[in-house]
Amino acid sequence: MLCGRVGIYIAVFCIFISADTSTCSHFADNNGFELVSEFKEATQSSNHGPGVADRAVDGGRNGNYFAHSCTHTAGGLNNPWWYVDLGASTVVSKIVIYNRDECCGERLTGAVVSVGNDKTSPFTGNTQCGPTVTQTMTYRRPIIMRCNPPIAGQYVSVYLHGSEPLSLCEVEVYKDISNPVLKCPEDIVVSASLNQSIIPVTWSNPTVMDNIDSGLMAICTPASGSLFEIGFTKVNCSATDVSENAGHCSFVVNVADDEEPTLECPQHIIVNNSVDQSEKPVTWKEPTVTDNVHIGMSASCTPASGSVFDVGSTIVTCSATDGASNEGSCSFVVHVEGQEFPSYLDEEEPVILCPANILVNSGVDQSSNPVTWSEPTVTDNVITGLSATCTPESGSVFDVGSTIVTCSATDGAGNEGSCLFVVHVTGQINTAAKIHSGNKTDNSGYLIAVVILGVMLLVLTSTFVIVCRYYKRMCIRDRDKHQYSFIAFDVVEFYPSISMNLLNDALDFASRHDNITEEEREIIFPY
Repeated sequence: MLCGRVGIYIAVFCIFISADTSTCSHFADNNGFELVSEFKEATQSSNHGPGVADRAVDGGRNGNYFAHSCTHTAGGLNNPWWYVDLGASTVVSKIVIYNRDECCGERLTGAVVSVGNDKTSPFTGNTQCGPTVTQTMTYRRPIIMRCNPPIAGQYVSVYLHGSEPLSLCEVEVYKDISNPVLKCPEDIVVSASLNQSIIPVTWSNPTVMDNIDSGLMAICTPASGSLFEIGFTKVNCSATDVSENAGHCSFVVNVADDEEPTLECPQHIIVNNSVDQSEKPVTWKEPTVTDNVHIGMSASCTPASGSVFDVGSTIVTCSATDGASNEGSCSFVVHVEGQEFPSYLDEEEPVILCPANILVNSGVDQSSNPVTWSEPTVTDNVITGLSATCTPESGSVFDVGSTIVTCSATDGAGNEGSCLFVVHVTGQINTAAKIHSGNKTDNSGYLIAVVILGVMLLVLTSTFVIVCRYYKRMCIRDRDKHQYSFIAFDVVEFYPSISMNLLNDALDFASRHDNITEEEREIIFPY
């Protein structure tokens, strides 16, 4: 039968009546290939009967030479050949040969199929497509030659070495028209780095699949690792196979701006209201606004600068929104005096300045001394007129020695500040004064006290020597009656300002100079 290009009905008819369905397969199965040889100009080395060269490109796949469907060169001639002119250089991917099937198919054994721009036998300038035809291959129908990689050329030739005639029933030349298939990454969403408006973004290279070529690589623009600005950027990727078929895919890189603008508000503002005024207009320098992307932004404050503020505390809130709808804000307080500053905003302690360390000289006949000083000064960030409380307080009586005075003050928010200083009344070493004040120590009071004590000790010693010599025998004789005890009391009565310690020192002196024993000493001074 003849299966030509007569329409779909003939094609279906062939499927049902022919045992070899491949004779009509080219109508339905291109699989991404385009037939480029049909009805093109063909030439062969010689002709035998009706088997001219065009029979191999007339669209008929019938394998019966006697049905006028096959070519045939003259017998007895060496190295027959056949070629088709595609009209222009074409990238050939596949060549399908339909051999004779009624007989003589083995004659095609040893044939070489090639593609190139050389149309001169034996076509040595062309590139062979597929393997050399073997005898086993001649029993197949069709014989498929795959050009891997595809070959570019204007001429497709079949060359048979030897003396057998060359017979071809159909030669179909295909070029690859199937684009590579690319699979791009999913859309990418990344957040911009802090204080940055551009960041590098990387991704895995798209996968590329092709019906013929393998190992194809996609090229993306912008390339992976490029710097992307904040916003949406389309990335286009493509890959081209050897047949110059290009596949494409794309995805979007979204660099998101998640960073809020930064606002710097003024410090809290405190103003004094006039006596006859119940509200106060207040102005301030507008907050500064910085953003990782946008410049020249300004803040909007509520209430606005220049508004009239009632007596009391008002919170002012300022905000700014960038192009990505990120909003930043800050706030401060305008306080018009007339009521207490809100304690939840005041975290600063009062500052107290104490007097310097104080040194006073105690009188000879005085064991304690009242001391006064100027009250410490108190300053606070909110409240004025605070006063400090000192312990001990000014005007207290201080014993001889060093005493630490602590002064403190508390503001309306409960923040407490304190300071301290030393009051030193002469009579002991002013250690604290040396440490805290750094002033030189006044030793004149010590010198006076030493002189007075020395004179008193000399008088007391002389008196006891005289008394003890006079009473010595009677004292020794009557010691069991404790007659010595009255001497001590008489002396103390006579010198009421002399302490018992001084009296004891005098007895020590008398013992050394008049041989008073310990027993006699206990009788004179039993305490």
